[in-house]
Amino acid sequence: MQFLDCGRLSRFKSLTEACGVKSPVVRELRAVQRFTVNLPVHLSWPSAGWPDQQVRGFTRDISTRGMFVLVRTGPRRGRSAGI
Repeated sequence: MQFLDCGRLSRFKSLTEACGVKSPVVRELRAVQRFTVNLPVHLSWPSAGWPDQQVRGFTRDISTRGMFVLVRTGPRRGRSAGI
């Protein structure tokens, strides 16, 4: 699971600009269809020596293979989170 820093988005005019995409026209390369769905989510992950970290966010889109989740912060790269 990868996380996009929503705080970073406020400095850009669009998600396209924030992600460094030069053109808003993007060729779809995914093997499965994604559906635009805006649902609330609650993530939690263990943190050594601290209580479990928790954050709320929302989905941007979902598919049968996963979901794109927007949150203010997330676990370190390579760590798992519960949804």
